[in-house]
Amino acid sequence: MNKPPLLDSLLSYGKRNMDERVQERICKKIGELLRMLERENRNFRF
Repeated sequence: MNKPPLLDSLLSYGKRNMDERVQERICKKIGELLRMLERENRNFRF
């Protein structure tokens, strides 16, 4: 799975305290939030 560098560095920063399932959940949450933002504001693009 390709992650943006910023997200990747955030996840590796916390890797010692997190297992993969937690990381997956965080990735999904961030994805959901980004999609919500895009729906709210049509001009907002990542």
